[in-house]
Amino acid sequence: MLDNNNVKNIKINIAGRDYPMYATEQESEILGIIESEIGAEYDRLQQRYGSKLGKQDLLAMLLITYAKQLHDVKEVQNLDEIAQKLEQIDRYLDQTLER
Repeated sequence: MLDNNNVKNIKINIAGRDYPMYATEQESEILGIIESEIGAEYDRLQQRYGSKLGKQDLLAMLLITYAKQLHDVKEVQNLDEIAQKLEQIDRYLDQTLER
């Protein structure tokens, strides 16, 4: 949750349009990095598909790209959790068999 004393109003520019946001100092640094990454990816998509697609389509493609990346990260995290549980089970079985 945001601490209203440390929050500032910032603008994130995506595809030539500013979007106002409230963020802490730390969040604003992260958002600046994200803004740069999104801008670079948008430019790449625009160079590749700009003659065929409009701004809204490019932004939708960008959203899908980031949603896929988020899904992949969540999937890896789930696999890590499963691996940890299997290790716990393995240790429990080892302890049980040693008795």
